[in-house]
Amino acid sequence: AFDEPADGYRDTVAPYAQRMALRVLELPHGGVSAARNAGIRHAQGEWISFLDADDWIDPEMLARQVQEGESRGADIIMTEHVMEYGASSQPRGYQSQAMLFAGEDKRRFECDVPQTGAGFVTAKLLRRALLMERAIFFREELSAAEDAEFMFRAACAARCIAYLPLPMYHYWFNAASAVRRYRSDYAQRYIRSMEAIRADLDQMGDREYCRDAYHSCVLYHLLLIAVNDSFHPDNGLGGRAQRKA
Repeated sequence: AFDEPADGYRDTVAPYAQRMALRVLELPHGGVSAARNAGIRHAQGEWISFLDADDWIDPEMLARQVQEGESRGADIIMTEHVMEYGASSQPRGYQSQAMLFAGEDKRRFECDVPQTGAGFVTAKLLRRALLMERAIFFREELSAAEDAEFMFRAACAARCIAYLPLPMYHYWFNAASAVRRYRSDYAQRYIRSMEAIRADLDQMGDREYCRDAYHSCVLYHLLLIAVNDSFHPDNGLGGRAQRKA
C-alpha cells in the first residue's frame, strides 16, 4: 500500500507485481498508519509483513518466518534488524537463542515491546486472522511510536510468539527521519503515543506487570524529546531556554 506514491513508481513496481501476483494500492496522503491499515484490510493471505520504503530484507526472510510460524503455531514471528549506516552495518540482537514465548514467558516479551526493538513492527510476521478477529489496527491519530503501541496490543493478544536470532531485516539509518528532525510538535506527538499505551494498559486491566516497563518507555521517550526537541540545534532556542524547555 503506497501512501501518496512518488511519480514514476509504477514502472518500477509493475514487473514485480506481474511476476509475484502483487496487489498494489494507491492512497491519498494519510500517513504510514493509514497505509498499513489499508494493507491489512485488503490482504488475502494468512500472514502480514511490513517493509519501510528505504529498507530491505534478505530474500529468504519471509519463507523462514512462515515456516517457523506454521511449525510452532505462533501468531507473531520476529527476526532481527541490521542497522545500515552506508559504510557499515550493525546487527541489533534481541537475545542470542531462538525462543517460543508462551504463557509466563510471553509476559517478558510483552514488557519488552514498549521499550526495546521488540516494539518495531518491521522484521516481524503477524497472523492476519489475529489482527482481524481482535480488530488490531494502527491508530491513525498517532504519528510517533505508533508501531510500539500497535505491537503491544498484538503481543498481548497473541497465543505465542516465535523468535529467530537471524539478522534478516536491513534498517536504513536516516539522519533526516521523522524521529530525528526538528518539528515544533515533536514532544506532543510522543506524548500522545505514551498516553495511548497507558490507555491500553488501563483498558486491559490484567497487564499491571507491564506497568514498570511502560514507565521505562516514557523515560526513554523523554530522552528522545530532550535530544530532538528541547536541545535540537534547529529549535531556535539558546542554552537557558533549551534547559527550560
